[in-house]
Amino acid sequence: RPQQAECGLQTYKEDTYKECFDIIATELDIKDLFRLSMKLNLSLKGVSEVIDSNIQSYDKTYKILASWWDQAGQQADLRQVVVTLESMDKKLIAEKIVTKLESS
Repeated sequence: RPQQAECGLQTYKEDTYKECFDIIATELDIKDLFRLSMKLNLSLKGVSEVIDSNIQSYDKTYKILASWWDQAGQQADLRQVVVTLESMDKKLIAEKIVTKLESS
């Protein structure tokens, strides 16, 4: 039984994160993506490959956020992304994420 509950919680968390990633990917200007990536401690090589790839801005941002999620693993906490966005003066995006998290 606990495994099912944990699985449900993980799915819930994943869905919420995907919705938040969608907000960030839609709202964040592509010129700010590299700075966000570096502040989230992602590898320069991996980030450069994504940024230099021939895909849409939305997909680049989403891919970077997914890399952060994979790297952070169980410790993935969107509050870290919110704090990072606030430090970049992207308070409106940060507020939308907080609102989403509070309503989920």
